[in-house]
Amino acid sequence: MKKKTVISGILFPLLIITLTFLSCSIDKRACKYNEDSHKTELLFSSYNVSPRTKLFLKELNKELKVGSKSLKTFVPSEIFIKKYDIKKIDSIYAIGGLIKTSESFNKNSFDNSGIIFGQTSGRITTVFVPIYYLNDFLNKKEIEYFEISEKVYSK
Repeated sequence: MKKKTVISGILFPLLIITLTFLSCSIDKRACKYNEDSHKTELLFSSYNVSPRTKLFLKELNKELKVGSKSLKTFVPSEIFIKKYDIKKIDSIYAIGGLIKTSESFNKNSFDNSGIIFGQTSGRITTVFVPIYYLNDFLNKKEIEYFEISEKVYSK
C-alpha cells in the first residue's frame, strides 16, 4: 500500500508539471503565430470588459484575419452585423454598449473619435463606438469597463 502512495505521490506532481510545461509551450507558439499572421490588427482591452464583449473581440479578430485586416477599412459580414447588432451610422459601422468611467473621465478627450455618447447615469454612459476606433477606445485610461449591448427580442 505504501508503494502505491509513494508512486502516486511522485507521478501525480510529475504529470502536473509536464502538462503545465506543455500548455505554456503551446501558448507561446499560438502567440507567436498571432503576431506574425499577416499583420492583422489584434484587439485587446486594457480594462475589464464583459464576457460577451470578449467574445465579440475574438470574433472580430477572426473577421479581420479573413477580410480587410485593418479596422479602418473593415466591413463586417451580414452574419456579424446581425449577431452583434452593429449599426451603420452615416456610412460608419459602430457597436453600441455601456461604459463605466473613471473619476477623471472627460468627453472632450474623445473629440474626433466619432464616438456617440448617449444617456449618463452616475458613471455609466451609453455609447456607440465606431469599429475603426475600437483599438484606441479599448486602451483609454478614463474607462474602467465596457459591455456591448445585446439586441432585445419581443415575444
